[in-house]
Amino acid sequence: MPDAKPQCRFRWLRLLFLGAALTLVTLAVASFFAVRHLDWIAKFAIHRVFPGVTAEMSSLRAVSPSRLEVSKLTLRAAKSKEPLLTLEGGVVVFSFSDIWRARLEEVRLTSPNLVVSPDLGEALGIQPSKTTTNRGGALSWAIARLVVTDGRMRVTRLGEWSPSVSMNFAIDFQNFGVGGDAGKVEHATALTNVTR
Repeated sequence: MPDAKPQCRFRWLRLLFLGAALTLVTLAVASFFAVRHLDWIAKFAIHRVFPGVTAEMSSLRAVSPSRLEVSKLTLRAAKSKEPLLTLEGGVVVFSFSDIWRARLEEVRLTSPNLVVSPDLGEALGIQPSKTTTNRGGALSWAIARLVVTDGRMRVTRLGEWSPSVSMNFAIDFQNFGVGGDAGKVEHATALTNVTR
């Protein structure tokens, strides 16, 4: 009668090999899907961090597994569809665990056009809520470092008689965001070429 131990070992080795092969195939398919659908992942990440915002982009590429470069990006308020931000180029550094915590490691924006209006406050969750007693559902998000170069900002529709004001700006903020520790940090920036 042949020994059953070698057959048992062979069966376990075969199962181990099949499990490893299945894991590798699954990772390969997931990686292929992620590379082919970076725009979906980026739109999901933007919506996860800023639920009141929708994104349109023409080009997105992965420089590394945690670094994305985007060109020609437009962010709109989900409710009003008004543009909040348009930019020629930008870089986002992140980790997937941070996205679930509504946090990005670094955001760099090149030549953005930012529209500051009531739509922006509502989209980013920075307007005071109507009920101040329930703080459990307050939106909280953070960017560890936010850098803007050659920015242009237009402030409009903040009051019944408020004029529209345009200006140039550049910033380098650490721990920028709403809610939690990021919401307690004060930031300052220099504005130039302010026009009405």
